[in-house]
Amino acid sequence: MNIMDLNNKKYSNLIATLFFGIPLSIVMSTHYYSHPGKLERHLELWKAAYSDIKATATAKFFDDSKGHILNSDIIVNSSELHPVNKKDIKLNLEQKLSLEQEVDNNINKLITNQVEKRGLEKAFSRISQYDDYITNAASKNNLDDNLITALIARESKGLLRNPSHKGANGLMHLMPKTAKHELGLTIDKYIDERLSPDSVFPGVKYLNKFIKEHGNVFAGLASYNGGPTRIRRIVRENGKGWEDIKNKLPHETKQYVVEVLSRYKILKDPKKYNINIDQKPLYSEKINNSGVHIVKSGETFNLIAKKHDVKPSSMKEINPTIIDYSKIYVDQKIRVPRT
Repeated sequence: MNIMDLNNKKYSNLIATLFFGIPLSIVMSTHYYSHPGKLERHLELWKAAYSDIKATATAKFFDDSKGHILNSDIIVNSSELHPVNKKDIKLNLEQKLSLEQEVDNNINKLITNQVEKRGLEKAFSRISQYDDYITNAASKNNLDDNLITALIARESKGLLRNPSHKGANGLMHLMPKTAKHELGLTIDKYIDERLSPDSVFPGVKYLNKFIKEHGNVFAGLASYNGGPTRIRRIVRENGKGWEDIKNKLPHETKQYVVEVLSRYKILKDPKKYNINIDQKPLYSEKINNSGVHIVKSGETFNLIAKKHDVKPSSMKEINPTIIDYSKIYVDQKIRVPRT
């Protein structure tokens, strides 16, 4: 068979190897035998070059005017040459991000998703009616009131009654055991003091206890969400830095810290992120503009509202700690709006 007539790729490769590959290998072997140091250097270079061709993961960030990282994108090249698990690469990248980068990435998600953005604006606006409760609690604990607002936005979205599946409730989403035994709040079959905006103060004090213990906000937030005992152990075994503990935290807790700090950063400059917050009338003004009714035998909540010529819904709003409005008791103090 004439070599020039060979069209089969397999035979062409064989011929190429015989005529070029073998002689080249002999020449290279002789050269590197005489210069062993070059072989090691060249092998390292070939290895690095092959790795670059095989798969490349590049983190691409978009900076704002202050150099903050707002977004990250993973680019994987030559996947057809050597398949790469993109999920693994993304996880790898996330492990290398600083806390500020993770916060900025989360902010980008919040403000570019219109549903998320609108939900954020509603939560911030709703919380604004409790501004004086928040400011008072924050100042007495030497904390930024925006941090407390951010935590409330993440926890309860500013709703007094918004129970979690684990039983947390109130603006600060306090657990029943914590609220009752550690913070001294009343929780019984009639009353749950977590449901009052007054619970913000003991909640902030509880948070500040962990911030002081660990010396930073992120570990304090992690303790508030993930439980102080667990976080104490993680910090003790790994260190206090974010890079030390973030991959040891439960996923929910790690995400919680990032989400609270994202909301905090937005609140520091809402106009920058095009977030509109509507200031609501202060809740405390409604409390100040009310009187007290002492429940008598035979009275119901609706009957009391009728006696004072007010809507039951108006009375419910200023009596948030009552668990069930159909179950009130004699001598209980009920707030009634002044007309």
